Amino acid sequence: REGPLPTAVLVDPVGKDTVLEGRLAHGLLGAGWQVLAIDLRATGETALKSETVRDAVDHNSTEWSIWMGRPLMGQWCWDVTRAIDYLVTRDDVDARNLVLVGTGAGSLAAICAAALDDRIRSVAAFGTLASFATPEPFAGHRMATFVPFLLDIGDVPHLAALLAPRRLILGRPVNAQNQPLDAEAAARAFSVTEFTYQWYSATSQL
Repeated sequence: REGPLPTAVLVDPVGKDTVLEGRLAHGLLGAGWQVLAIDLRATGETALKSETVRDAVDHNSTEWSIWMGRPLMGQWCWDVTRAIDYLVTRDDVDARNLVLVGTGAGSLAAICAAALDDRIRSVAAFGTLASFATPEPFAGHRMATFVPFLLDIGDVPHLAALLAPRRLILGRPVNAQNQPLDAEAAARAFSVTEFTYQWYSATSQL
């Protein structure tokens, strides 16, 4: 189509090549959106050849980023922001419909990046961790998900609340074992987020 188009940035640590072959990208394209899939730092084309330690597929890059005082999740947010900087310079991008679509650990990066950048009008987060506070051991999550001292500030629902009153879709949030929560458990987990949207009179946006 001619003219500015609604644009979605796909944020997924599996890498842009895999993302662009998936149903999500094809569904957006079929609905009239244009998409930009990016390789987050140390993923996709920039992934290290050997960094898996036991079950942690991103062990080394995450560990090294913490040693440098620049957690990988924060670097991912920077990557997303730079992508937005690029998109807003294009004539074919509708800046009023600029969204992030995050999956897995990428969903947390999408939420955090959008919290810091109001040029992003909405976020869809699929498979995001519902809470870092759990008595159960974690399994199935990338190490980059875990940001040192984050719980001194807040948990995932508090980060999600920073998007209010903008549109936020939380699709299939997961627990510590990377298992989807049922509707009741998800509602309990994100009650703080819901309260914030109620305060803004924007419950329909969540």
